[in-house]
Parts: sequence; structure tokens; C-alpha cells
Amino acid sequence: APVLFGRPIRIMRATLRDAVVGVPYADTLRAEGGVDGFTWAVSHGALPAGLTLQPATGAVSGTPTAAGTTVFGVVVRSDELDGTAA
Repeated sequence: APVLFGRPIRIMRATLRDAVVGVPYADTLRAEGGVDGFTWAVSHGALPAGLTLQPATGAVSGTPTAAGTTVFGVVVRSDELDGTAA
């Protein structure tokens, strides 16, 4: 059987819009390339309190519970190749 390789994954949107404490929030990270869909994860740091990352979609949602600046990194994987962004 032939071995198929996709294009390298590239994170197209790694910066999220600002959130407001107590206000429901939703935004989505985006990537292209790879094979057979993506799986997203936080690679370092942590999302702001009250927000979660959906591994299958790259959606970040929830209601922030604390003010401040948060720095975190994400990684996105496909069946064949990995891409990262900080």
C-alpha cells in the first residue's frame, strides 16, 4: 500500500482576541496542512482561568474568571506531521 504524507502543518491563527472577566468568550485557533484532521493541546503555560481548549476543533471558550495577561503555547498534530506556535 502507498504511504501518504500531507503538507506540513502551519498554524494560521495563534493569537486570540481579548476576553473580559465574566463575559462568555469563544474564539478559534486555525491551522492548515497535515493529514486526517487536527488535535490541539496547550504545550506550555495555561489558558486563562475559566477557558478551555477543545482538542478536535481548536476552539477556546468559556467565561474568564480573573483579569490579567496570560501567556501560553499550543501544539497542533495530525496523523503524520506536527506544527507548533508560541
